[in-house]
Amino acid sequence: MSSALIHYDAILDSMRKNMERVTENIIRYSEFSHKDYLPALQWLKDLGFNVNNSRYGAIMREIGEFDEGEYSKESVWGLSEMDTLYRVYLGFSDNDSLSNVGLGKLMNGSKYLKDEKIGASENSRNFIFELQMAEVFSRAGAKIGFDTTADFKFELPGGRTGYVECKRVTSTKKLEANLKEAYDQIEVRCGENDVGIVAVDITRLIWQHFEGGLIKSSMDEVKGYLQHASDEVTKSIREEYVYCSTVMVIGVYCVPFICKDNGQLTYYRDMSVSLKYWEKHARSPYNLKFIHRGGLACWMADHLKLSMSSQ
Repeated sequence: MSSALIHYDAILDSMRKNMERVTENIIRYSEFSHKDYLPALQWLKDLGFNVNNSRYGAIMREIGEFDEGEYSKESVWGLSEMDTLYRVYLGFSDNDSLSNVGLGKLMNGSKYLKDEKIGASENSRNFIFELQMAEVFSRAGAKIGFDTTADFKFELPGGRTGYVECKRVTSTKKLEANLKEAYDQIEVRCGENDVGIVAVDITRLIWQHFEGGLIKSSMDEVKGYLQHASDEVTKSIREEYVYCSTVMVIGVYCVPFICKDNGQLTYYRDMSVSLKYWEKHARSPYNLKFIHRGGLACWMADHLKLSMSSQ
């Protein structure tokens, strides 16, 4: 084993020793007051939805005042999902893009991840991931449209169209199949000059990796620790597909953790962009279609990274 690998293993061992798995803890919410989330619920109420009977209403009632106190791991993971809804609200509350999208699907779903019915026909967690990604593209300056058989589409320079397929993976056994399905769907959506993007949410896989628990970490070490966890849950990906119209895969996860530095609850959000055409195909022997798609992929990646960094 090389000295570099030994050094990397030593770093990982150090991080693991400094991590704590916790099930209940005295915590204080730090990034927002939970009351800051109330406008998101009011937004849905104003649209005519019965928020009180939704999983979001149930979590907010369970959290109560959410000052210093003892909260279950299920409640904390539930609050992180409330945070995602809040971010969608911030992006779309003054935008008419969602007027015909069927937001009622957000009202479905169990309160806790552990009680989720996998494969439900109107799974609200799958749907809000689609909205979350659409909000990222919208914030990057893209004009979003939902009048498509894809999860959503956006306009590109020159009258071209980008199609996005979102897959929220619920088990490691389904990861390969979900990706293959998304690639196949992109091929059906795209015309000759269009491009496709696959967005994959592995939050539930990391939740399973931690057995539904929470971690306690320093701000300096949480990124490396969670990157290692995400590598573990995605290591089965073989990358043997011909991507064709798919130029980019975006990986997403959000994990709540307790910060060792101040004892507060916060979230670590990661969105990584993997280019599929530019890296592999835009080199000699030159092909104009590959170069065209590679150029679009790089243009989109630059805009998306700026959008993601401002989240």
